[in-house]
Amino acid sequence: MLAGSTAVAVEASTSAGDGLLEQCRSLRNSDRQAAASICSQALAQAESADARFELRMHLADLAVASAKWQDAEQLLQEAEGELGAVSDRLAEHRLLRRRGMLEFRRGDLARALAHFLRAKEQAKSLADPRAEAISENDLGIVYRRLGEDREALGHWLASLKLKRDSGERDLAATEDNLGNLYKDLGEYSQAEQFLQQAIQGHQSAGRILPSLHSQEALAVLQAERGERAQAEQQLLSIWEQFNGVGAAPDRGRVAQHLARLALQGEQPEQAMRWLQIAKQQWSAAPVPLELSVLEARSLRIAGKAEQAVTLLQAAQPWPEQGAPEAQVEAWRELSTSAEQGGDHELALQASRSAEAMSEKLQRDRHDQRMNALRVRFELAELEHERARLQRLSAEQGLMLETRRRQLISIALGGLSLLAVLIVWFQRRMYRQRLSLQAREAAERRRADRAIREAEALRADLRSIQLGLDEAAEAMLVIDAGGRVRSANQRAADRLQRSLDDLIGSSLGTLFDQQTAAEISRALDQALEAGSDAAARHAPQIDATLAPGVPALRLRVLGLSLEEELGVLALEGLPEASVWVDRMNIAHTQRQAKQPTAAEVEPAFRQGLVDLLNQCLELWERHTQRGRIELAERSGIWRVTIDDGRLRTRTLDRYLALDTLPAKPRWREAVRTAYFILAECELDAERRQALEAEVQRVLSLAGQR
Repeated sequence: MLAGSTAVAVEASTSAGDGLLEQCRSLRNSDRQAAASICSQALAQAESADARFELRMHLADLAVASAKWQDAEQLLQEAEGELGAVSDRLAEHRLLRRRGMLEFRRGDLARALAHFLRAKEQAKSLADPRAEAISENDLGIVYRRLGEDREALGHWLASLKLKRDSGERDLAATEDNLGNLYKDLGEYSQAEQFLQQAIQGHQSAGRILPSLHSQEALAVLQAERGERAQAEQQLLSIWEQFNGVGAAPDRGRVAQHLARLALQGEQPEQAMRWLQIAKQQWSAAPVPLELSVLEARSLRIAGKAEQAVTLLQAAQPWPEQGAPEAQVEAWRELSTSAEQGGDHELALQASRSAEAMSEKLQRDRHDQRMNALRVRFELAELEHERARLQRLSAEQGLMLETRRRQLISIALGGLSLLAVLIVWFQRRMYRQRLSLQAREAAERRRADRAIREAEALRADLRSIQLGLDEAAEAMLVIDAGGRVRSANQRAADRLQRSLDDLIGSSLGTLFDQQTAAEISRALDQALEAGSDAAARHAPQIDATLAPGVPALRLRVLGLSLEEELGVLALEGLPEASVWVDRMNIAHTQRQAKQPTAAEVEPAFRQGLVDLLNQCLELWERHTQRGRIELAERSGIWRVTIDDGRLRTRTLDRYLALDTLPAKPRWREAVRTAYFILAECELDAERRQALEAEVQRVLSLAGQR
């Protein structure tokens, strides 16, 4: 009787544990607070390793959503400890994804990228297209945060294709990501289509919160498209639905959207009401800085600029309350409100703080992007090494098998046949090695020839060097990549370096990082202005070399050459512009050519555009990288920072006839083609096509 009672009790306990697990699964996307309680109870009663692993994954997701980083880390460590006892073959993939999500939410994008890349490789090794599709979606999210929209779009489209090919019907998460991306890109029709599909998918699966988030994104899209009334009605509906599921942060965010709509319609009183409602959602925590900024803006629009200034000053210190983007917006709002209120000194201070914070934010984003690129490179190197070792192992195994069979044949055929086979095999290997060496030598000769021809196209600086040697001031000639192309002895003495050591060095090795950045910006401005008189009024840059060494007063001026070059005057004297004019005149006289033939010019300009587009297409196809990397690797085109993002404005102008400069630097285009020929392993057809395009441009240039 006692044994029977025990069996019944165990069965009842198991049934109760399974019921809690089902409740955990159903609640985790609709009611996080209730899900956390149910999942914890289920974990305490779980008996199998598989159930405990799944519950820890659910609890880790809930902890990450609530910003409880330590709890999430602890749960993932416990799950990793039981990984060997879990029967699910995708367990390691799921664990790596959760680790990536945790690092992503904590803001460490490089580590998040590393975990997501490892998860993708794990899915590939298991030949599971659905898991691979999930990893592609995760990678798209990270690249989106890094500002790499092109990379993000590629990964999300790959995820969508994998899901469709595998027969999966739940595409809502990927469609939601694509909809938001197209919305930010301004392609509203595609964005609306993907968001509508995501809403239907979430609703079909019973996911309330994700469905509301997609509806919220659709409402923001309508607001950006100018449909304010429709957007407001949609947001009010979403607000009511969020009230039903108890999502306070979500309600606060929707209230912010409604406040922004009211401000767009010049309704500060209505905006203030929504902001008060939004602030109530954060009653147990500091009010987000974004709310304070919106409230100050409402007061300013209502004509209460002094109250807006007081509100923003009372919210300080800002770093404890808001992200860097919100801090920049807060400083700018404080500057605007102070200026409207008549406090011009405070307005100037706030404007300077906004610019300083904006520059810091740009540097941080650049560092994150560089860290992500470093992680990609390191993982690619590891995968390459692993593939090489696997290939070597397979080759060795094949060789051992071949030799074993040869030994059997030799034993049956006798010593004479053994000698013949050995001689034949050695001769065959020798011929293959000679053929391979010949092909490698031919490839090296082609690459070296392309490099030599590209170098020959660089601007002839002999006339410039004469001007430098005659100049009474210490001056350097620097290219778009920030490297010293030429210098005079006075500059070498002033920088306490030998002339040979100075030529070819970069700005980063001559000056500190801040000075090098200022010189680069001044060089961009000088090259944009050309040799116009405006370039002569370039501001001076102060630079300190070392203790005891007199400080420098730098000026940057542009040269009118076929290549983007500038002159860096180390003393900053007004006479520097006179010497630069002389060098421009001397170089023009040396390189003087016949006037441009009217019938040749259109074909020549079209040829330049076609050549650059062909180079960019080949680079992207063979390296899977964009034009930013092409400019950085080649050192031919300038890379600038515009609104916090890297740009190639000069290169972009050469990609269309409408934007091609009136006096194009055709040598830069041809050097780019030679760089592609030297760096990319092209097949014979594409190599011949590119070489033919280069010869056509050179022929047209000769006719000019």
